[in-house]
Amino acid sequence: RLAEARVVFSQGLERFDATQFHEGLWLVAFLEGDEEALGRHAQAMEGTEDESRLRRSQARAAGQRGRREEALRLFREASASNLRDGIRGRAAGDLSEAALFELAVGNVESARALISEALQAAPTRQAETREVTVLVRAGELQAAEEKLAAIEAEQAETDEFFWGALSPTARAVIELARGKPDAAIELLEPARRFEGNYLTSVMLRGEAYLELGDGAAALAEYQRVIDQRTTWVTNFFHATAYVGKARAHALSGDADAARSAYNDFLTLWRDADPDLPLLRQAQAEYEALQGDRG
Repeated sequence: RLAEARVVFSQGLERFDATQFHEGLWLVAFLEGDEEALGRHAQAMEGTEDESRLRRSQARAAGQRGRREEALRLFREASASNLRDGIRGRAAGDLSEAALFELAVGNVESARALISEALQAAPTRQAETREVTVLVRAGELQAAEEKLAAIEAEQAETDEFFWGALSPTARAVIELARGKPDAAIELLEPARRFEGNYLTSVMLRGEAYLELGDGAAALAEYQRVIDQRTTWVTNFFHATAYVGKARAHALSGDADAARSAYNDFLTLWRDADPDLPLLRQAQAEYEALQGDRG
């Protein structure tokens, strides 16, 4: 219902020249691929107190298209803007999100550098929890477990999001690295009630089901992420989920559906930086399926 959303935001803009309406119209333009409108509404937000939020959205959008260099530059600009304004927690959030993007596309060492920068900006609960995932993906399981235990020891029992989503997800990442996908899936169960706004646990559950060899269950998780694109418009998981979807179809023996999902991903990433590990993996897997057809 993008046309309706555009009307609502436009009507709001006619009454009040507020950046929130420009941001809403920018998101609609992104979904519609309207480059002229993207530029116009971005320009309206330049130099305002919401410019850092614009940069973050632009960074996510670039990441969703596989434009890594652009995404990292914009995440850094968002972080720098927040640092200038003294909002160190948001600055750390920008850099730690950039680290998660790097993990998603297969650049572990870059993710380690970014999470270190994030923690220097501000050792927030979010950045520290994301560091656990970075440590796991870097193969440092013991350090990850020690870090998570230290974080948990400092959290109030009443922090529902931490105990219901962040901590279970971090522990599930550890169990998955140990080769225990069934334990990871069980740990992720409490996160379900947050997954309208939290896609990390959905993606991880899909990964765990792939490890278990359950293609149908994995497919259901990745499809949930794809279907939520209008909720979190620029989240880079909306692109990378197509790779999970393709792998789930391949695991289930549906080569045609797998080829279609790989093609969807490669279309989304048609302008991606060519050296991304995830892109090379997806291209190789797609080509292998094409070869099987012949």
